[in-house]
Amino acid sequence: MFLIEDPFKDLLIKMNQLKNNQNQLNKVEIPSFSRIVWRENCRDNSDLFYRWAEEFNRAELMTVVNKVRDCGIFLVEDIKYQEECFNFNKMGLIFLPIQKIEKDNSLVQPIFSSEKSRFIQCAVSYSEEKAQELVGCLRSGGANSVSKIGKLLGYPSCCIKSLLKYSKEKDAIDSIFTAAKKTKGVKISKEKVADGKGFPKKVSAETLSVNILPEINVALRNFGVKTISHIPCSFDCKESQKISKKFLQFMPSSSSLLKFLAEPMIWDEYKGMAIINTKWLRGATQSIFHDDKIHHIINLNKRKV
Repeated sequence: MFLIEDPFKDLLIKMNQLKNNQNQLNKVEIPSFSRIVWRENCRDNSDLFYRWAEEFNRAELMTVVNKVRDCGIFLVEDIKYQEECFNFNKMGLIFLPIQKIEKDNSLVQPIFSSEKSRFIQCAVSYSEEKAQELVGCLRSGGANSVSKIGKLLGYPSCCIKSLLKYSKEKDAIDSIFTAAKKTKGVKISKEKVADGKGFPKKVSAETLSVNILPEINVALRNFGVKTISHIPCSFDCKESQKISKKFLQFMPSSSSLLKFLAEPMIWDEYKGMAIINTKWLRGATQSIFHDDKIHHIINLNKRKV
């Protein structure tokens, strides 16, 4: 008589450990407010828009599965947490919880189909050691962890340096505006404009006219529509463009996505709110609050892709 070892024994032990870790997560983060208003005759494009977001979410995982990068950050519904743990372990991946996240579905345009508002943000890796390192860095925070996090998530060294510098700034503005300002060929204009109460020439405004590479256009990142998981150091960063191509190979609808991201769009930010105008929609999302200037980015790009 032969003793047949249960192939799921070790997996079940690990699952119980993960469940305990999940129950210990007390920190709850409210993600950026995001809302969309579709232009007339453009609402039919919403299915494609959210398909792009879902495909990127999948690419976040597949780039780790194929060891394009060491780690990724994945968002799962809390009710599917155990199921996802099994799925990830079958793929040879380690799946560790970072924190709980709540979404106000009355404000946030949902990417996920469930009506549940609670999610678990998780670190994913093919290496338990690297997954544990990422979780530790994310929980500890601080500038010392920025470089380690960037390397684990596969960010280019130039973008890590930019992120490190940005994390140390006391009066930081939105990193989207910072990236636009560093882009080669950017044209900058400054003027005084009316404030929200209609008083003329009350508020300083700074406008950047810039060509953004569609492969690294992250203006709609808070809506899940993007091709990289980081903010590039500039919108002509060649290293970010290389990483984008690795993500795009796992995104079946990449051709239509790049055409959309190549279209001109306008990004306006003031007092912690950013408005993004595109040919299909107007999106509103949370930015970094400051009280001194209005910031505009006009994407002049009309590159054929």
